[in-house]
Amino acid sequence: MSENAKKTFVQSVLGYIILLCVVAACREPAVSEEFIPAPGPYEFALDFSDTLAKYDVALFTRIDSHEKTMRALGELPVTATWEAPALEGDVSAGSYTEEFFLPLEGARRSYFSRQVWHPYRKGVVPAVYGEWKLKLSLPDSIKVHGMRGMGVEVVKSKID
Repeated sequence: MSENAKKTFVQSVLGYIILLCVVAACREPAVSEEFIPAPGPYEFALDFSDTLAKYDVALFTRIDSHEKTMRALGELPVTATWEAPALEGDVSAGSYTEEFFLPLEGARRSYFSRQVWHPYRKGVVPAVYGEWKLKLSLPDSIKVHGMRGMGVEVVKSKID
């Protein structure tokens, strides 16, 4: 093989390697995260459009408060309303509301802030694919001093 042919071959191989790196970097991220500052409203648009995927959903919040206040709270009552994407002809696929408690124990903490991260739903395969809306709210009677907002993390993975 001549010197010129070797050089052309090496340049071609390097070109293919660079192309593969660029294509791999252009993939859609598997994790999406959104945080809405207090006082809300906490309304999130979640992309559940991949028919070959399942989704894990986690909720998180940050509260600037003393340890004593966090222990007194114990957990946050949360109301979650899921709104399905519209079907053909703009017909609503419906909504679902549930109430649950977000535990505050085990929060990661710095000197004054506490960050709470909690798995909410694992392995979600939506009945209707598309953009779902998730609305989170706390009862009006609950005032969490120092609450900085609420967030949602969605991890997409392939269906087993």
